Amino acid sequence: MTRFAGSVVVVVVLALAVAAARPLPATPRKTKPLSPPTKPSGGGGGGGGGGHHHHHKSDVLRGMLSVCGGTIVHTVLGTLYCWGNFIAYAPDNLLYYDPAVAADRQPDALGIVPLTILFQTIGLPLGAELARRVGTSTTSILGGLLVATGVFLASYAPNLQTFMLLYGACFGFGVGIAYTSPLAAGWTWFPNHKGLVNGLVLLGFGTGGFLFNLIGTQLANPRGLKPPYPPEVYANFPSMLRTIATVYAVASIFGGMLVRAKPDDGASLDDEPASGAAAATAAAAAKDVSVRAAVRSPSFAALYAIIVLTASAGLTCASVYKLFASTIFDSDAFLATAGAMGAVFNGLGRLFWAASVDKIGFKKPFATLLFIQAVNTALVPWAAHEGQLAYLASTCLSFFCMGGTFSTAPTCCAIAFGSKSATRVYAYLFPAFALASLGGVEIAKILVPTLGWAPVYRLLGLSSLIALVILPLLDVP
Repeated sequence: MTRFAGSVVVVVVLALAVAAARPLPATPRKTKPLSPPTKPSGGGGGGGGGGHHHHHKSDVLRGMLSVCGGTIVHTVLGTLYCWGNFIAYAPDNLLYYDPAVAADRQPDALGIVPLTILFQTIGLPLGAELARRVGTSTTSILGGLLVATGVFLASYAPNLQTFMLLYGACFGFGVGIAYTSPLAAGWTWFPNHKGLVNGLVLLGFGTGGFLFNLIGTQLANPRGLKPPYPPEVYANFPSMLRTIATVYAVASIFGGMLVRAKPDDGASLDDEPASGAAAATAAAAAKDVSVRAAVRSPSFAALYAIIVLTASAGLTCASVYKLFASTIFDSDAFLATAGAMGAVFNGLGRLFWAASVDKIGFKKPFATLLFIQAVNTALVPWAAHEGQLAYLASTCLSFFCMGGTFSTAPTCCAIAFGSKSATRVYAYLFPAFALASLGGVEIAKILVPTLGWAPVYRLLGLSSLIALVILPLLDVP
C-alpha cells in the first residue's frame, strides 16, 4: 500500500507540473473585470491591478487543481481495463456460466469489459444531467463510489451471473456517471485547450490501469507463480477485490472534492489567443448546435461509424491480450507487466493525441492514428512469436492508439457541435464504443476456436482502414 501511495503522489505531482509548465503572464490579460471595480478610498489608486493579477493566479491554481482532481477520479475509472489481467486469477465459477462444460472454451467472463462499457453508455446521459443539477464535484464522487461499491460487492458473488451484474453493470454505470464531469469542469477553466484538458484528465484512465494491474497481481499472486495457478491464487481473488475497492472509494472522494467548474464570470484563463488550425478548431467549438440537430447530422453518423470501426481493435486487444499471450508465454510477471505498460501508454496516448488535435485540428492526427493502429493490430501475432520485447512494444502501441480514440472523441464532439452540447452529444456517441467492444469480443470468441488468433487480428486491423476511408465525411477541421 505504501508503494501505491507513493505512485499516487508521483502522478499528482506530474499532473501539476505539466499544468504549471505554461508560464503565467507578467501582467493580466485585458478582459472584463472579474468583479466591479471599486473606487480607492485614498490616493493609493495603483493597487487594483495587483489584486486583479493575484486573483488571476488564484484562478489558474484552482483550474489546475480541478484538472488534477479529474485525473485522480479517472485513475479509478480507468481500472475498467484491469479485467484483462484480473481474469487470470478468477476461479472457474466466475469464468463460466456453467463451469462443468468449460473445457477448451473461451471464458464467458470475457463479456465483462463489453458489459461494463454498455452500462457506461447508460450512465453517461444521467451523469451529464446530474452534473448540471448537483455539480461536477458531487457527480464525480458519486460515480467513483458506485465503481468501488460494485467491485466490493462482486467479491462475494457466488457465480458469474451475479459477478457480472456487480463488477460489470454497477462498475460501468459508475464510470458513466463520473466520466464527463471532470472534462466539462476543466473546459470551463481552459476553454482554448480542451484537447489538453481531455488528455490530462484521461491520462488518469491509463494510469489507473497501470497502478492497479501491478497492485492486483501482487495481491492475488504475491509469489509470482506461473499458470496454471495453484488454489491459493484463486483464493486470494475476493480479498484482492475488497482491498482495491477500498482504495477506489478513498481516491474517488479525494479527487472528486477537487473537481470544480469555473464560476460563470465571463473571464478566461487562456492568456494567448489561438492561431492557425487551433484558431479554426476554437472557432468551431464556439458554435451552439442543439443535441437533437447534432445526433441527426451526417457528421454524427460518420463519427459513430468511425468509432465503432476504430475502437473495436483497441478494446478487443485490451480485453484479450493476456489470454492470447498466455498461449505463447508462460511468465505471469511478464504478462502483468505488459498490461501495466499498456495502461501507461493508454494514458500517454490520451494526452498526446488530444494535444495534437488542439494544435492541428482533428482529421490529420486521427488519420495518422488509424493507419498506425491498422498496421500494428494486424502484426500482433507476428510480434508475439518474435519474443517478449516485440509483443510488449506491440501491446503498448495498441493501448497508445486506443487511448487516442477515447480522448479525441469528446474534443471532436465539441468541435463539430459546440462546447455547450458536447458532453450530452458524447453521451449519444458513446454506445459506439460499447458496440465496438461487444462486436470485437464476440468475433474473437466465434473465430478463434476454428481459425486461430491471426485472422481475428487481421480483421480488426482492416476495420481501422475502413474507418480511414470514412474519415473525410466528417465536417471538422
